[in-house]
Amino acid sequence: MSSDALRARFDRYDGDGNGSIDEAELSLLLDALGVGYSDVQVHATFTSLDDDSNGQIDFEEFCAWWTRL
Repeated sequence: MSSDALRARFDRYDGDGNGSIDEAELSLLLDALGVGYSDVQVHATFTSLDDDSNGQIDFEEFCAWWTRL
């Protein structure tokens, strides 16, 4: 998936349009991308991706993780 396509998906699940996603939005995004994570896995992934511990994942944090999969 290209960076532009990934960005479009990310933005679609950024419900409040603030440029980042919370844990619930991450769960929805992962489902849309075909990643069948349980709630526990989503939480663990969210915690590991939230590098600055601000309770949000920005696109750069998500993209860096997604491209490592």
